[in-house]
Amino acid sequence: MMARWCKGLREVALGSASSKDGYGQTLADDLRALISFRRLRKVQLTWQDPASYAGDIHARFPLIRRFGDTVEAYRPEGDEHWFIISRDWFGWPDPPEFALLCFTADGRIAMGHDFHHWPQSWTRPAG
Repeated sequence: MMARWCKGLREVALGSASSKDGYGQTLADDLRALISFRRLRKVQLTWQDPASYAGDIHARFPLIRRFGDTVEAYRPEGDEHWFIISRDWFGWPDPPEFALLCFTADGRIAMGHDFHHWPQSWTRPAG
Protein backbone atom coordinates (compact mmCIF):
# COMPACT_ATOMS: atom_id res chain seq x y z
CA MET A 1 0.00 0.00 0.00
CA MET A 2 2.74 2.46 1.00
CA ALA A 3 4.77 1.60 -2.12
CA ARG A 4 1.76 2.34 -4.36
CA TRP A 5 1.17 5.66 -2.56
CA CYS A 6 4.85 6.64 -2.96
CA LYS A 7 4.76 5.71 -6.64
CA GLY A 8 1.66 7.88 -7.12
CA LEU A 9 3.29 10.80 -5.32
CA ARG A 10 6.42 10.43 -7.44
CA GLU A 11 4.33 10.48 -10.63
CA VAL A 12 2.52 13.65 -9.52
CA ALA A 13 5.76 15.42 -8.62
CA LEU A 14 8.02 14.21 -11.41
CA GLY A 15 5.60 13.11 -14.09
CA SER A 16 4.78 9.83 -15.63
CA ALA A 17 6.06 8.43 -18.89
CA SER A 18 2.53 7.20 -19.53
CA SER A 19 1.07 10.74 -19.57
CA LYS A 20 -0.60 11.22 -22.97
CA ASP A 21 -2.45 14.48 -22.37
CA GLY A 22 -0.12 16.49 -24.62
CA TYR A 23 0.72 18.92 -21.84
CA GLY A 24 2.64 16.86 -19.33
CA GLN A 25 3.73 19.62 -16.96
CA THR A 26 4.56 18.05 -13.62
CA LEU A 27 4.64 19.68 -10.21
CA ALA A 28 8.40 20.16 -10.62
CA ASP A 29 7.77 21.78 -14.03
CA ASP A 30 5.14 24.03 -12.44
CA LEU A 31 7.68 25.22 -9.87
CA ARG A 32 10.28 25.89 -12.58
CA ALA A 33 7.64 27.79 -14.59
CA LEU A 34 6.72 29.88 -11.54
CA ILE A 35 10.37 30.78 -10.92
CA SER A 36 10.90 31.56 -14.63
CA PHE A 37 7.77 33.71 -14.76
CA ARG A 38 8.78 35.65 -11.64
CA ARG A 39 12.04 36.50 -13.41
CA LEU A 40 10.42 37.21 -16.77
CA ARG A 41 7.86 39.64 -15.38
CA LYS A 42 10.73 41.96 -14.38
CA VAL A 43 12.32 41.91 -17.86
CA GLN A 44 11.38 44.48 -20.49
CA LEU A 45 9.54 42.45 -23.14
CA THR A 46 7.80 43.88 -26.17
CA TRP A 47 5.02 41.66 -27.40
CA GLN A 48 3.77 41.53 -30.99
CA ASP A 49 0.28 41.32 -32.36
CA PRO A 50 -0.54 37.62 -32.91
CA ALA A 51 -1.30 38.46 -36.56
CA SER A 52 2.48 38.90 -36.99
CA TYR A 53 2.90 35.13 -36.64
CA ALA A 54 3.40 33.69 -40.12
CA GLY A 55 0.75 31.00 -40.41
CA ASP A 56 -2.25 29.74 -38.51
CA ILE A 57 -1.45 29.75 -34.79
CA HIS A 58 -4.26 27.36 -33.85
CA ALA A 59 -3.36 24.88 -36.58
CA ARG A 60 0.34 24.90 -35.66
CA PHE A 61 -0.24 24.87 -31.88
CA PRO A 62 -3.63 23.21 -31.27
CA LEU A 63 -3.02 22.93 -27.51
CA ILE A 64 -3.53 26.69 -27.20
CA ARG A 65 -7.31 26.14 -27.26
CA ARG A 66 -7.09 24.08 -24.08
CA PHE A 67 -5.74 27.02 -22.11
CA GLY A 68 -7.62 30.09 -23.27
CA ASP A 69 -10.01 31.79 -25.62
CA THR A 70 -7.99 34.53 -27.33
CA VAL A 71 -4.35 34.82 -28.32
CA GLU A 72 -3.45 38.30 -27.04
CA ALA A 73 0.23 38.50 -27.89
CA TYR A 74 3.06 36.68 -29.61
CA ARG A 75 6.81 36.77 -29.19
CA PRO A 76 9.41 34.73 -31.08
CA GLU A 77 12.25 33.83 -28.75
CA GLY A 78 15.04 31.92 -30.49
CA ASP A 79 13.57 28.59 -31.63
CA GLU A 80 10.59 29.02 -29.31
CA HIS A 81 7.24 30.70 -29.84
CA TRP A 82 5.75 32.49 -26.83
CA PHE A 83 2.05 33.33 -26.58
CA ILE A 84 -0.10 35.18 -24.09
CA ILE A 85 -3.60 33.73 -24.04
CA SER A 86 -6.54 35.39 -22.31
CA ARG A 87 -9.68 33.75 -21.01
CA ASP A 88 -13.26 34.95 -21.23
CA TRP A 89 -14.03 33.43 -17.83
CA PHE A 90 -11.45 34.07 -15.14
CA GLY A 91 -11.11 34.66 -11.43
CA TRP A 92 -12.03 32.37 -8.61
CA PRO A 93 -13.10 29.58 -9.04
CA ASP A 94 -11.92 29.86 -12.65
CA PRO A 95 -8.23 30.16 -13.57
CA PRO A 96 -6.45 33.54 -13.88
CA GLU A 97 -7.16 35.80 -16.83
CA PHE A 98 -3.89 35.16 -18.69
CA ALA A 99 -1.62 32.25 -19.52
CA LEU A 100 1.92 32.35 -20.89
CA LEU A 101 2.62 29.37 -23.15
CA CYS A 102 6.06 28.74 -24.63
CA PHE A 103 6.25 26.21 -27.45
CA THR A 104 9.38 24.53 -28.79
CA ALA A 105 10.10 24.40 -32.51
CA ASP A 106 8.45 20.95 -32.72
CA GLY A 107 5.21 22.20 -31.12
CA ARG A 108 5.66 20.85 -27.59
CA ILE A 109 4.94 23.07 -24.60
CA ALA A 110 8.23 24.11 -23.00
CA MET A 111 6.56 26.15 -20.27
CA GLY A 112 3.08 27.15 -19.23
CA HIS A 113 2.08 29.55 -16.47
CA ASP A 114 -1.16 31.30 -15.49
CA PHE A 115 -1.15 34.85 -14.19
CA HIS A 116 -3.69 37.48 -13.12
CA HIS A 117 -2.15 40.83 -14.09
CA TRP A 118 -0.15 41.92 -17.13
CA PRO A 119 3.40 42.73 -15.87
CA GLN A 120 4.23 46.45 -15.94
CA SER A 121 7.56 45.84 -17.66
CA TRP A 122 5.88 44.13 -20.62
CA THR A 123 4.67 46.16 -23.58
CA ARG A 124 1.34 45.04 -24.99
CA PRO A 125 0.94 44.83 -28.75
CA ALA A 126 -0.62 47.88 -30.37
CA GLY A 127 -4.30 47.60 -31.10
